[in-house]
Amino acid sequence: MSAVRFRVGGVPEHFNYPWYMAGGDHPKFEWVVQPGGTGAMCEGLRSGALDIALLLTEGAVADLHKGNPSQIIGTYVSSPLTWGIHVAAGSPYQSVEDLEGKVFGISRYTSGSHLMAYVNARQLDWDTSALQFEVVGNFEGARQAMQEGRIDAFMWEKYTTKPTVDSGEWRRPGVCVTPWPCFVLVAREEIVEQYQPELLELMHDIRQRLDHTDRTEKLRFISDHFKLQPEDVADWYGQTTWSCAPAIAASELDKVQGDLQALGIIEDPVSPRQLCAPFVTFEEENLSSVMYNWRVDSVYKKLEEEGLEDGPLQLSDLLGLGHLDQYHYLGAEACYEVAEALSLEDSDYVYDVGSGVGGTARVLADCSGCRVLGVELQPELCRLSTELTRRAGLSDKVEFRAGDLLNYDWEGTFDHFISLLVFLHVPDRAKVLAHCHKALKPGGRFFIEDFVVRNPLSSGEARQLKETVSAQSVSNTEVYLQALEQAGFTDLEVVEMDTLWREWTKKRFDEFKDNQEAHRSFYGEALFENRLSFYQTIADLFAGGNLGGVRITGRKKL
Repeated sequence: MSAVRFRVGGVPEHFNYPWYMAGGDHPKFEWVVQPGGTGAMCEGLRSGALDIALLLTEGAVADLHKGNPSQIIGTYVSSPLTWGIHVAAGSPYQSVEDLEGKVFGISRYTSGSHLMAYVNARQLDWDTSALQFEVVGNFEGARQAMQEGRIDAFMWEKYTTKPTVDSGEWRRPGVCVTPWPCFVLVAREEIVEQYQPELLELMHDIRQRLDHTDRTEKLRFISDHFKLQPEDVADWYGQTTWSCAPAIAASELDKVQGDLQALGIIEDPVSPRQLCAPFVTFEEENLSSVMYNWRVDSVYKKLEEEGLEDGPLQLSDLLGLGHLDQYHYLGAEACYEVAEALSLEDSDYVYDVGSGVGGTARVLADCSGCRVLGVELQPELCRLSTELTRRAGLSDKVEFRAGDLLNYDWEGTFDHFISLLVFLHVPDRAKVLAHCHKALKPGGRFFIEDFVVRNPLSSGEARQLKETVSAQSVSNTEVYLQALEQAGFTDLEVVEMDTLWREWTKKRFDEFKDNQEAHRSFYGEALFENRLSFYQTIADLFAGGNLGGVRITGRKKL
């Protein structure tokens, strides 16, 4: 991983306390204070003065519609923002309703203070075309404009302005709450393209600070650094939820765009995907938490137990993690069979579709010398893949990308693609196969292992596949082969895996159950029961005879 140091812009407010706590000499970012708010930061992204900015959601979406060459890379604060509506202490305006038709100060046009004045007006059924604005630059500019009588009201985050209200300089006749998550992370497109692993790692570092700093320490720092009363900090902190993750709800972006369109700020809404980096996942699309959310913490915990929490790793250390490293069946043995079946050499470039935490890619690179690019839907698994690969000394051969593979275009790039127990999770297998076909060079070969249906599934089996396994596309072998042929593949060969997988999944379940005392201690009661239930479900499905497995190889026509 390169030693890039991002220039991160944010307002000098309490929401951004983890960046301040990290210090000004952090190796991964330079904190650039932006008192001018969202409008100023959008300009910074456009000019290249900033690499990343922490923007109000509505301001970010509005500016992306105006052509800002940037992308949302995740949600920063997922709770809504409470905007205070402020007037001078001696103002005749006693209620928010009294401000209809009056002059609102805004930091910049299309800034958060500008857009929220529209949202507030719409909520109160005011005529938005009659709104009047005065550009004041920032909070201090608003104080001066209020003193001089150039503005009648100013909207800004409630707790940031509370000292000014408490001092008697301003009054707050009301508030306006955003109907969406308040802050998103936005990065310039060239940064997204060049530094995906580093962006995921930076978000992870900030999340660690959010999650693992003592609450009392955080509240004390916020109170001291931002000059807020301890009771106000505690009240605000209890209402605020941070995410700092490469995920967002597509429905929230649709809602923001709908309101901005109704206010005449944007024209036609676009797909949420057009606003986001390729690695951003939509919360509505996440796979079963029973299957994936536990893995990252478990890897770290196991490495710590082995005294390997820091420093270089051997490949054998990672293989010792078993199914935490190799998600497919038969572990590293299956990886060696992939290398043999494809006759991998150091000149080959392999596309690993659904790379998990990178176990397969690392084994292939180590045993054959080939290069591997893995793509993984879950960004946190992808981030961990990069970290483990770097520690194992294989970063020169193996790299990863996060998100839906359909967001990427790698036409004619790879000599081979592999997919081990992944396509069963894909809703539209035909699209994914077409993508993989396009990504291969002419004559490129593939290796797939996947579920197939041998006999009609019972209603209970179908439900278990969908709900427990998150299986979206499981067909019989004939239909599978037809799909591969329609995608353009040829020379298809099939090996039935039913017996091997039936025995392997039963052994996995039996061993997990027989060692339940150790597993309960390691995973905790709830996660142990989830794992036990999952392993039993898989073993029972294969034992029932209606579910089977196949290994399919083939190639793209020359």
